[in-house]
Amino acid sequence: MRERFNTRTRLLRHMREYLDGLGFWEVETPIFHPQYGGANAKPFTTHYNALGQDMYLRIAFELYLKRLISGGYERVYEIGRDFRNEGFDRSHSPEFTMIEWYEAYVDYHRVMDVTEGLFKHLAQKLNGSSKMKIDEKEIDLSGKWPRITMNDIMKKELGIEVETASQESLLAYCTEHSIGLIGGETKGQIIFAIFEHSIPEKLIEPIWIIDYPEDVSPLSKNHRSKPGWVERFEGYIGGKEICDGWSELTDPMIQRQRFENDQKASRKDKSEAQQVDEDFLTSMEFGMPPMGGIGIGIERLVMFFTNTWAIREMMLFPTLKKLVSEQVGHQAPVAPVKQNPYSITREQALTLVKEKLTSPHLVKHSLAVEAAMKGLARHFGGDESRWGMVGLLHDIDWDATKDVPDQHAKQTVAWLKELGNTDLELHDAILSHNHHHNGEGEPSSQMERALYTCDELTGFIVARTLVLPTKKIADVTPESVIKKFPSKSFAAAVNREQIKLCEEKLGIKLIDFVSIVLKSMQEISDDLSL
Repeated sequence: MRERFNTRTRLLRHMREYLDGLGFWEVETPIFHPQYGGANAKPFTTHYNALGQDMYLRIAFELYLKRLISGGYERVYEIGRDFRNEGFDRSHSPEFTMIEWYEAYVDYHRVMDVTEGLFKHLAQKLNGSSKMKIDEKEIDLSGKWPRITMNDIMKKELGIEVETASQESLLAYCTEHSIGLIGGETKGQIIFAIFEHSIPEKLIEPIWIIDYPEDVSPLSKNHRSKPGWVERFEGYIGGKEICDGWSELTDPMIQRQRFENDQKASRKDKSEAQQVDEDFLTSMEFGMPPMGGIGIGIERLVMFFTNTWAIREMMLFPTLKKLVSEQVGHQAPVAPVKQNPYSITREQALTLVKEKLTSPHLVKHSLAVEAAMKGLARHFGGDESRWGMVGLLHDIDWDATKDVPDQHAKQTVAWLKELGNTDLELHDAILSHNHHHNGEGEPSSQMERALYTCDELTGFIVARTLVLPTKKIADVTPESVIKKFPSKSFAAAVNREQIKLCEEKLGIKLIDFVSIVLKSMQEISDDLSL
């Protein structure tokens, strides 16, 4: 472990050494931003008492570093913390370290040259060789890394000419290959969704994927010869994305239009849209030279050079949920914990369920999902009562919203707020399970993803139980549940693909996922009348 963190320290030292040698200046920009931007991400919000206004913890350095380029600097970089109010997984953390650099009077080809040189420099300094391992694959960073357009790589690997393909044919491809969309995506967003779903794992040797759809790259310069595309690139090694950069957009009129279009774009969480930053646009109007830029996550870079693929292993003090009831050794007794004013008791929640849902079937469904969520919490080390609460309450507005699906889950949150409950984590989890209809954020935390995948499964298990001669859930096995999956006429309303997302989103095999949910439901068979 110590060696891993020593590698991080050495990596930062050699990175500065490399960029300083190219004439870059290291700078610092504000952490508190009056307006967030520079990336599509949900910000943390705070309040600046001295100014009497809300502020945001920065999600990127980009817009401030570009202001410096407008002000006369030609090469700048910053290494520091970014904050994005999003979920944890093996490669993402809400708090992380980034490097971004920008260079005037260059395009994205120069940025790729500098970045490729950086990786080779770091490999030699850290490992003494250009060869390294990614998972079990040996990778050689030496030689010139090929540059291939997104259109050409998708044509080569998938047989799709996306530049000329119709939007309808791309939608059909998504349906055929179970690529999740929320509806309303532009052609460019669909192309990017197909790429992210199907291509990265095929990119083993170092490679640059270049030229991206304009719709997913609001800060990138229009491509010099391909309308609707921009001069953006991503670097991939060992099937993993390592960096993202572009020729920067410097036209203020086009930039304003891009900001406005990004706010209107179809996305799972509207708060992730780029904001219209008037100060930044003003700096562009005064004169912003052509430039190229890039951002790289430091933790991801250390993961790459240590072949350790869990971001928390890159952090000395990763954020963990606080335990309030622990006592250690012979310390003085911990004072009783006061009731959290944002909480809701299980008894209160069950009363709400029975008050709002008129069908005994729906009440039992709520109990089943509660049990499933508790079982999954035990498996993943989550807060069992909290996960269970999300499962119990997730559908209480079904009767009120069954004819207006875009309001489902929103009404539940409105009721909770009326009762004085301001638990945003609870609200977001409930909203996320119907994100494809209500337009709220896609499940991002482990708890949210567990709810989204087990919700459908509980109904499928009930259906499997009811076709048994005994109609007893104790007689159901995980294998018998999965055996029914291919039968489209059986429990036709259940979305099998949503259940199968357990493997991608939770990192758990389908058979194990079914086993946990089934066992949890079997434990409350009397409550389910099964």
